Amino acid sequence: MEPMVSEHKRSRSRSSAGDTSASVLTKINLSLAIKRHPDFWFDDGSIILLARSTDAFRVHRTVLARSSEIFRDMLLVGDPGAGTEEMIEGCPVVRLPDDVTDICRLLKAIYDPLIFARDKAMTLKERLCYLRVASKYMIATIREEVIAYLRVLYPSSLEQYRGPSTSADYSRCSMLLALNAGITYHILDILPSAFYTCCLHLPRSVLIEGETDADGDLVDLENSSLLKCLTGMADLLELRHTFIDIKLCDLANANVCGKSSCHLALLELVNSVHENHYNDISIFEGDGIFDGKLMGHTSAYVLCTLCAEDCRTIEEEGVQNIWNKLPKCFGLGKDWSELLGKTCV
Repeated sequence: MEPMVSEHKRSRSRSSAGDTSASVLTKINLSLAIKRHPDFWFDDGSIILLARSTDAFRVHRTVLARSSEIFRDMLLVGDPGAGTEEMIEGCPVVRLPDDVTDICRLLKAIYDPLIFARDKAMTLKERLCYLRVASKYMIATIREEVIAYLRVLYPSSLEQYRGPSTSADYSRCSMLLALNAGITYHILDILPSAFYTCCLHLPRSVLIEGETDADGDLVDLENSSLLKCLTGMADLLELRHTFIDIKLCDLANANVCGKSSCHLALLELVNSVHENHYNDISIFEGDGIFDGKLMGHTSAYVLCTLCAEDCRTIEEEGVQNIWNKLPKCFGLGKDWSELLGKTCV
């Protein structure tokens, strides 16, 4: 029986040696196959991230864990190399399902927190790529940075919306991208402004069919968003007629000051609005429907100071009332208070 036992031991030993050789060969092959990233291969790095391709990033596990909740759980709860034989230069390998571009974005933002302040020309599309990766790996600082930028573009207060214009990206595709991002990442407070901006500045054909961006990618709206746009525009017009147009008609009919010139000027103004701006939703713009037509109304008749001030009050109060109901127009809540109460980011 002894020879049989010895043969068994020899067989097991040969098998073990074969496994070890295969393991070493695998490690050598993996080490040779990878492509070290020129910007993110630190000699003192303690972990290697491997993209879907062969691009590899040697970085610091403590830096990743400090920045990302996902990496913190992945790297600090247990040994990332446990249960796997993938090691390169003594560092455990973590395979990520992302492509090299997204991993680069991830590491750029982690290792350079001022990247957004430094790159003022970064497009909205690129910023939203950072938001996507940051949301996936739960990197709060990057999320907050991009969301803060979106809130500047699409504010929740009328004063900020009507504030000085910026050099920000308001291209057709960017408007659609911002609206989609607000929905995808639950940034509810930007949605009323984003919906309104799309409705105001985008042709109906773009709302329905979308727009192709500079990279050849089609940016379009979900059917539910398109429906909100169409019903929202109708609701905005109804509110404008209720809070502004009808009140101007009432003012013209009241003839408060008793001057026929004011009465005729107001009638002319009301008629002009009806004929030229009946379907105009540029209610919150600095050069809106009535701006520049009340105090300096150019016609054969001139408004007196009292009537001009009454017109201005009707417009200002009407615009504020409509803004207060903007979330409701797009089915986002009865008013801003309710919407902001549901905003958690």
